[in-house]
Amino acid sequence: MKVCMENITVFDPVEEARFAVENGFDGFELAIEYPASTPSQILARRRELLDVLSSGNLERLAHAPTFVDISNFYGELREASVTVTLKAMEAAHAIEANVVVVHPGFRFPLTPRESSFENTVQSMERIIDT
Repeated sequence: MKVCMENITVFDPVEEARFAVENGFDGFELAIEYPASTPSQILARRRELLDVLSSGNLERLAHAPTFVDISNFYGELREASVTVTLKAMEAAHAIEANVVVVHPGFRFPLTPRESSFENTVQSMERIIDT
């Protein structure tokens, strides 16, 4: 079994990765989230992150933003959530992550289960095909 560490997004992701290396973790899951680990911040610090992660030979995972909703019944909000997820996946690719965790979205009591699942599947198809 491997034990990985996920960063806390209020802290510097490079320092979080360094902590994982220094403390013998097998992997590092980068939560790509506001405030300190947005996709643009990760892309800007790509080289630093890769250097630290490589120094510890850490398995690389990424966690797409939690507070998006790829199943939303409003098409515009669903599309925005897909866009944010795609930007996170670009950042995950930049750090050479092997796995990206994506949340399927939130099902509201007013949204029929079938509609929510259908929206999630359509969004995931877009994410995977991109």
